[in-house]
Amino acid sequence: MGLGPGKRPIDQRWNYWYNIWPINWCLFFMQDKYSFFTAKTAFTVATEADHTPLHAAISSCTSASEIIHYVTQTNQQHLARMLHTPNKKGLLPIHLIRGLSIAPEEKEALYQCLLPHMKPSVPSLATPVDLKTICNQYKIQPDSPLYGTVKIACLLVNQIRQTDFLSSTHPDISGKDAEDIELLHREIKGCRNEADRKKYERLFTDKDVTYQNEEDDEYCSITAHFTPSVRNTLLQTYAEIPLAAKKANCAEFSDIFVHLFNKLNLKNERIELFEISNSDHGFVVLNRDPDSNPAQFKTWGDRALVVDVWAGKIYPATSIPEQLSTFSSMDITLGKATRHYVFIAPFIPGYHTLALDTDVSLVEETVQFKLAPNSYVGGWIKCLNLSLKELFLFHGYIKPLLKELIAEKKLNEYELAELEYPVETLIYTFLDPYYLKQLTHGQVYLKDIEDRHIIDEVPHPMGYKMPELSSPQETAVGQGQLAK
Repeated sequence: MGLGPGKRPIDQRWNYWYNIWPINWCLFFMQDKYSFFTAKTAFTVATEADHTPLHAAISSCTSASEIIHYVTQTNQQHLARMLHTPNKKGLLPIHLIRGLSIAPEEKEALYQCLLPHMKPSVPSLATPVDLKTICNQYKIQPDSPLYGTVKIACLLVNQIRQTDFLSSTHPDISGKDAEDIELLHREIKGCRNEADRKKYERLFTDKDVTYQNEEDDEYCSITAHFTPSVRNTLLQTYAEIPLAAKKANCAEFSDIFVHLFNKLNLKNERIELFEISNSDHGFVVLNRDPDSNPAQFKTWGDRALVVDVWAGKIYPATSIPEQLSTFSSMDITLGKATRHYVFIAPFIPGYHTLALDTDVSLVEETVQFKLAPNSYVGGWIKCLNLSLKELFLFHGYIKPLLKELIAEKKLNEYELAELEYPVETLIYTFLDPYYLKQLTHGQVYLKDIEDRHIIDEVPHPMGYKMPELSSPQETAVGQGQLAK
């Protein structure tokens, strides 16, 4: 293969990276069909390294032939390990190809070279879990404190997996048409939005929900307290919507499991939803020591059990380094076809962070916000003197929705500051359960609020008619009038 004048084979050029890379990279063997590590080899990442040798090689390559040669000369186990490991920006080596300054056909050659080495490392969604296999693998005896919980978890996971679910993030769909997967992803997100809407509508309208606030010099916290029956209804809502649609990703699978487990009304069984905060994956943790650090799985105790319905795995929390995985995805165009690919990456303690999302045993939810907001919207909210439940709804649901619409470029910061109608009209529109549904169902553009019948029919509880402000300058005048 001609490398051109003054060039060396890329495996020699990047030999330096092998010298500084930790020895643990060379100890990669497959524990089983669905694991990245051996039980005897705990993985540690070199936090001082920004990337793997493969990241470095791809970042500096000038032609596909360099990487193809590199791949053929690299131990296949080392190659697979590097292909599935993110750098400090969360990018796998294959993600770097898109930004290379090489011809499109060169990029295609790189994708075709790497994709065959990136096989799924989690079972299909239709694959059941097996109690005997799990107990043998983790040496869980029938008299072990874990055994009963593992048995119940297996029954529920298999009950869920009997449904023919579609998932937009599972490797089952890897390689399928990108537009079809994007549509599926939006449908699943729509189910999530509908569950969120029903949750906050219930908290806003249910007489069994009370609100309490706490303030310091900078922040205010508002806590919604509700009864166990309200909590159970909320759990049921988050489970039934994806079940009816037969469409779910990791969060929805976890919600379904939590609902089924909660229905058993078992004593001394703690249920929590966890997430990998700097990635995109969620799972269930049972029986974590309540006094332990949620971010440090080694402190969770001997009874802590991970139930990852999406990945089809159940294991003691002590096995997180070997068994927990996350995922990333991207669209890749080969020829005239653009397909969506899902890649599984291992949990890396030195990179990933565990975070407690929800303690299901609690019958309360808290939102926190700054007391002295300097934003345009914050100024309006401060002038409205909203009740605690209205503030809870705004900061818990409406504000994140606004941010999401901005992030999706459906509404930019300037449009938010220059809505045809004042922001408090927007707020009261959202507070009305009927219009709340209309505005949040099916990813309706926020500008649709300019529909006259919506604006005209929404009452103003404060008993005055607001001027129609169209600019930040006019708004400032309006705020002054309101203050009077």
